[in-house]
Amino acid sequence: MMRAVRITTLAIATALAAGASARAQGAFLTGNDLFTACTGTRTAADADCTGYVTGVADALLAVQGFGEGAPSVCLSANVTRGQMRDVVPRYLERNPQDRHYGAASTTFVALRQAFPCPSGQRSTR
Repeated sequence: MMRAVRITTLAIATALAAGASARAQGAFLTGNDLFTACTGTRTAADADCTGYVTGVADALLAVQGFGEGAPSVCLSANVTRGQMRDVVPRYLERNPQDRHYGAASTTFVALRQAFPCPSGQRSTR
């Protein structure tokens, strides 16, 4: 358990150090960092990927719930964390030119493309 914590801490520290261009944009992680976590073979990295994507989705839904702007991501009650997690590395794989941007913004774009809201509709979550 302690070894997993140290490995995760080291991975996060490495990702933060590598994310200089994204930090200039105000981001902690880049799309490259997230792509590495989402496509890696380590269980901890996969959990980081799923947790990150879920956190961004929750934040988007919270902001939309406050009525800030038009809804742009519609997640039905049937959309799973696994589905959201699968969408992001697929987007990053198909759009490598966007990987230097912040991970949150690339996650938002990937989710918006995969789960768009029809005009005027709100998420059912």
